[in-house]
Amino acid sequence: MPIQIIWGNDTKSCENKIEKIIDSNISEQWKSFNLSKLDGNDENQVFKALEEIQNAPFGDGSRIILLKNNPIFNIKNDKFTSKFESSSQNIPDSTCLILFSVNKPDARMKTTKFLKKLIKSKKAFESSFNLPDMWDYESQIRYIEVVAENYNITLDENGAQAILETIGTESTKLDNEFKKALLYL
Repeated sequence: MPIQIIWGNDTKSCENKIEKIIDSNISEQWKSFNLSKLDGNDENQVFKALEEIQNAPFGDGSRIILLKNNPIFNIKNDKFTSKFESSSQNIPDSTCLILFSVNKPDARMKTTKFLKKLIKSKKAFESSFNLPDMWDYESQIRYIEVVAENYNITLDENGAQAILETIGTESTKLDNEFKKALLYL
């Protein structure tokens, strides 16, 4: 669990994944001490996150450091690279670093190559959530059907098409409409 990489343009699904990790690992009584939410747009907060991941949690549960707008895998910065490589070797088992970005990690970056090694050794995990492209009609239909299945809603033959035409594939709108449908059902 030490490093979780979450990326994609489906921000609602990314946020749901992050909340699930936080809720299942942090003790509610110690949440204010063991949860740090930092912004990757500020270089100082990036270094703060890389320092904090080396600390064990207070009390029960795990410690989670969330770095939104993660620049480590998309912006070339040798200071980030060296600090990330050294810090990632000293993460306690009960501490987790969540790196969230809308952008896919750049495979040409040194940190991304290092990350691939961590993923292979099961010290890091990657999750991606992308909305289907506007031109890919079949993927949009499949996406709506999968979301419906997640809510245990069975769509009829033309249901996904009707939803696509009226709502689209934005995950927040779909979630809201399927929740309304569940209330109605």
